[in-house]
This record gives sequence, C-alpha cells and structure tokens, in this order.
Amino acid sequence: MSVGSWMRRCSVCGVVRDGEVIDAPERMTGTGEIFRYWGCSSCGCLQLIDPPEDLSRYYGAGYYSFARPSVWSQRFRRAWLRGVLTGNSLYGSVLRRLLGQPSWLPWIEEARISPEARILDVGSGGGRRLVDMATAGFANVTGLDPYVKGDPELPSGVQLLTSQLEEVTGEFDLIMFNHSLEHMADPVAALRAAVRLLTEDGVILVRVPLVSLAWDVYGDSWVQLDPPRHLYLHTEKSIATAATAAGLRVTKVVFDSNEFQFWGSELYERGVPLTAMPWHRRELPLRALRWRDRHLRRAARSLNQDQLGDQAAFYLKHSARPPRCDEEVAG
Repeated sequence: MSVGSWMRRCSVCGVVRDGEVIDAPERMTGTGEIFRYWGCSSCGCLQLIDPPEDLSRYYGAGYYSFARPSVWSQRFRRAWLRGVLTGNSLYGSVLRRLLGQPSWLPWIEEARISPEARILDVGSGGGRRLVDMATAGFANVTGLDPYVKGDPELPSGVQLLTSQLEEVTGEFDLIMFNHSLEHMADPVAALRAAVRLLTEDGVILVRVPLVSLAWDVYGDSWVQLDPPRHLYLHTEKSIATAATAAGLRVTKVVFDSNEFQFWGSELYERGVPLTAMPWHRRELPLRALRWRDRHLRRAARSLNQDQLGDQAAFYLKHSARPPRCDEEVAG
C-alpha cells in the first residue's frame, strides 16, 4: 500500500529522486510484519528502507533453499539426471518428455559452459542444485551461502563455503546469482566482488525477480516481493545500471517466469502464507488453481515472450576494455 513519496538517493543508480513509498506485510510465513520499500523513479528499482539488523532470523531452518535431499531422493535424481542427459538416445528423450529436464540445464547451455568449467553458485542454499550438476558431470562446482547452518559437507565432491563472497579466492568461468542478488545489501558491491573472481571470458548469470506486470496487478500481494528477505526488486534498467557500475555488460536477457507469479500471489491475496502448505500444493485450499496450472503456464510463457514476466536471467561479461598501447601498435 502506497504511503506517499520520499526524496532519496538510489542505492543502485545513485540518482537523487522522488520515489513512491510502499508499506508491504511479510506474507511468506504470515507474520504480517510491515516493511517499507522505496521505488526509484529513475531506474525503477524497489529498495527496502531500514532492513532489519539481523536478517538471519527471517531465514529459518525451513526456508526452502536450505533443504537437503534425502538418500532416496538423491538416488532417484541421480538416475533421472543420467537418463535425461544421455545425449540424443531414445531413453533420454523419453525421460525428458515424461519427467522434464533439470531447470539449470538451459542456463548452462546459454552460457556455453563445458563440464570442466569452474562454477561458483553464490547463495546456493543447501546445495541441491550443485549436487545435481556434479552428478551430471560438472566436476568443479562450488557453493557459497553464509546462512547455511550445520555440516556443509555434500556428496559428489561438491564444496560448500559459508563465508562471504568478498572472502572467496580463485578464478571461476561461471558465477551464478540464482535468485540471490536481491537478498544482498549492496548489489553493485556483490557484482564487483564477483568480477574479481571471473576469468577473462567468464560469464556471470544473474536470475532475479523483476518489477513488471505481476507487481502492477498484485501490488504488495506479489509473491516475489517477499519482504524483508528481498532487499531489492530490480528492473531491466537497474540490473544494466548495476552491471555497468561493476565493470560488466549485459549480453543477453531471458525472461523465465512461471505460473508461481499467479497462484502464489493469489494465495497472498486470500491471506494464505506459503509456509501453510507444501510446495507441491497437494493440500492447496484453492483447488481450482490446480487444474488451471496448464493455463497459467501458457499465460506465463506469453508474458515472457512479451518481456513482461516477473523474473529473468541476465548474462553478464566483462565490459569491453580499450586496447593497450602495445595492442594498438600491433594492430
């Protein structure tokens, strides 16, 4: 709910502008605690005003990204991964048609990353995705998440770091911010820290929620607003601005929103927190939404085609640097 407008300096583009101020309740767990966002009228980025000093208490043990797979689940996923990634075989084709493919596979293909590539996943949570990637043949994957508790040891040789990004050393061919950049106190500083670790021809993949049609339709019931965990809700312009400030350029944008923007937001409009139901929605009280999934998926695909979906993947590379004097002479 809008409560007026304030003049502030944008933390992303640095412009001092008048922007709308919105009060938004915490809805994932249903506490209703109110948090205030400011929207930059220059780059469009929504920014949380006065974040809680201790954000860790909003990432409980039940937070979805911290889940670790069961032994049975690991065995099933291993068989599934090895099947769907079996080239063009009939067996692999049938499995892909019946069970789908891993969500991360299109990202890797778009980034043109080989199985030998050094991969860092910033904000990896419990590391489920990295275990899948290692099982599929990616031999050098590392996760990073300072909020992970307990023993970070993972199967398949996956390394999980619980330090801060600024403390990481080494070089990586692919650095992923898979729905993690919006959780960081300073997105530009985070991208600069990643640039320090990126190889010359490396790729940074940023997947984030975007302020788009779902925000216009649902307002503070938009499921991906997620206060106070999401400190920033970006636009295409604000991501491009942050990338430029970090010495990067956007090489491609792929809108990849799904039906979650609809059913999740409609739950919130009805006062139902996500934690009140399992993620597969078997006990979803709005049963009509279940059979509408196919329609909702089509609607999401249509929004993505029109570049109006509520999330996207940004592929970033080092900005083109001017040639050195010796290169100019050689040319």
